[in-house]
Amino acid sequence: QLWDVARRTEAHRFEGHAGRVFACGFSADGRWLATAGGDGAVRLWDVADRGCRAAFYHLPKGEAASADLDRGRFIAATPDAWRYLGYGGLIDGEWRTYPAEVFGAIPEMRST
Repeated sequence: QLWDVARRTEAHRFEGHAGRVFACGFSADGRWLATAGGDGAVRLWDVADRGCRAAFYHLPKGEAASADLDRGRFIAATPDAWRYLGYGGLIDGEWRTYPAEVFGAIPEMRST
């Protein structure tokens, strides 16, 4: 939740984490808000338009992936992260999921 301290009211409720948010922080210029949740995700929010722009996911067995939410695609992932990632949707009235790799290789994360 983002609060208007002067008015003592809630200015906006950022929604996207599955569960509680345990940490947050603003960029020095106040434009960005990073949140870390119990769902294993770190999300990056644009404070002005209140949209979630990117997410980094901590997955089982030490795997991880990052996503560009504006473009609806994965940016990079550790080698076996595809096992935990996927796309889903209603097809012929039935919910179906497909592993992320069906739509093309996910670039591997590299340490710098």
